[in-house]
Amino acid sequence: MKRDFAIVTNLLQAESFPVLKDWLDFLPYPPRTLHVYCGYNEETKALLWELCDDTGIKLVIAPDTLTEDIRKSDIPVITWQFRSVEEPYCLRISLDTIPYRKSDDDWLGAALSTLERDGLEFVTGSTRPFRQDSPLPGGEGLLTQRVSFNFIIIDPRKWLDLAERRSELREVYRRFFTEGLLEHHCRETGTHGLRLENRDDWRVFHVQIWDAKINAAREALRSERKVAGFLKGYEDDQRHPWERYFMYPKPPLAKRLRMHLGKMRHQILSR
Repeated sequence: MKRDFAIVTNLLQAESFPVLKDWLDFLPYPPRTLHVYCGYNEETKALLWELCDDTGIKLVIAPDTLTEDIRKSDIPVITWQFRSVEEPYCLRISLDTIPYRKSDDDWLGAALSTLERDGLEFVTGSTRPFRQDSPLPGGEGLLTQRVSFNFIIIDPRKWLDLAERRSELREVYRRFFTEGLLEHHCRETGTHGLRLENRDDWRVFHVQIWDAKINAAREALRSERKVAGFLKGYEDDQRHPWERYFMYPKPPLAKRLRMHLGKMRHQILSR
């Protein structure tokens, strides 16, 4: 059954536009609306209007003035976008997060059915599992209290209600309030979300790469180069960015040694 949903994202540079198209291909059917913050970038707005004219998706562009620097605070942008969503669910994605699938199954409908059946808070992914995640009884996926706004499916009204009722947590989590709020709520209430696990035929990888460099990561994900190592292990155990993020550039050995010695020196001096 086709589900009604919106996509929420930011498109701040034209180089990220192919990733947005990857997401539309990744989905079993298109969203009804697309909510995007472009931050004064007229080129990306033109690309979006052309895309939505071709696909029939309704486009909602967020005001450019919502934040001075989205890298420091995306909370005003996400709040505005979530308030503008009329559908029962929204898929919030970051465009340094790349999807890929081989199968034609309705993974979205299955995930939402599980969310509704088990009374879960959200659907998330884009990382390895965490050690505290646990198998979902009688179904695929994991129960989790960890969330990533790089890839989350949620009823936006639920997040907005929590943000209003627990506004004091902004000072606790600061720029990570969007995710920290949900994780705090899950710990307090003993509730969980659904983690979709990356596997050989279906995966969502957060790469932390921007500009034209992201095309190399897209091609590697499709060709399955260097993929296997990111389909095993736990997120808690990854110490370095190049272990955590797919295709993240690994510094030369000499630089890694300097980083390690600097960390040891800091630990010794802070005792």
